[in-house]
Amino acid sequence: MIGGDRSNQIVGHGLISSPTGRLLEREVRNLWQIFQKIVSHWHDDKNDDNDPEKYFGQWHEFVELNTRQSPSYLYEYRSGLTVLKELEEECPDYWDKLFFDHGMDLNYGGKEERNYEFDHRATRLGHLKLYVVDEFIDVYLTSGGYAQFGAQNYNSFIYRSRFDS
Repeated sequence: MIGGDRSNQIVGHGLISSPTGRLLEREVRNLWQIFQKIVSHWHDDKNDDNDPEKYFGQWHEFVELNTRQSPSYLYEYRSGLTVLKELEEECPDYWDKLFFDHGMDLNYGGKEERNYEFDHRATRLGHLKLYVVDEFIDVYLTSGGYAQFGAQNYNSFIYRSRFDS
């Protein structure tokens, strides 16, 4: 599994308990970088109109709602940013590792199939992958980001709910 001590620290299953609040401007910029990397990793080279900036409004609204109402993702986002910083310091190809080769068993089965004994889901790195990266991918999907691949989606459809833990 990738990451160091901070990344592999156990924080528990489900969202990290957090009050509602606002992210700092630099935190928003750093989270936006994750979304931009998602777009750049999954865009179709034939489609030059896949500029991440066109998704900023929907992405930013998603992040704002997730931090300003309960259950809040405020500490989840902040924890994810500290893990990302650790990955950047330790691993030159950390984006590819985080997206594709993280070495975690996250048990992506349906709600009824989830096994909460999976330790990787309870680490800070697992939280970054599940509650930040995967949900940003959902935002990209619901914003039409995969339309160039023939995906039949529509705005505001999200397969997993943030209320499912």
